[in-house]
Amino acid sequence: MKGEKRLTLQQDEIMFFETTGRTHRIALHGRCGRMDFIGSMRKLEEALGSRFLRVHRAYLVNTEQILELDLKHREIRMQNGETCFFSRNAKGELLNRV
Repeated sequence: MKGEKRLTLQQDEIMFFETTGRTHRIALHGRCGRMDFIGSMRKLEEALGSRFLRVHRAYLVNTEQILELDLKHREIRMQNGETCFFSRNAKGELLNRV
């Protein structure tokens, strides 16, 4: 396809995935920045395995890259300094994994 690019990353380079405001658009937040692509969070979740946890409807997080949790504000700080949120429903599983 015209304009199609393929990029290979190691899982430890990925901080988290985030849905964007556009349909089927996902933002990959990595060590070296952000990249948007077309995809499905559900398919990513299935393909990436247990290292990644769906912590919110909008976020799929690499649990090995979590630096700290702010339980009061339900916020995750990643190794690269970026933050994302987690839902109340994900709190228990997140605490078990970190």
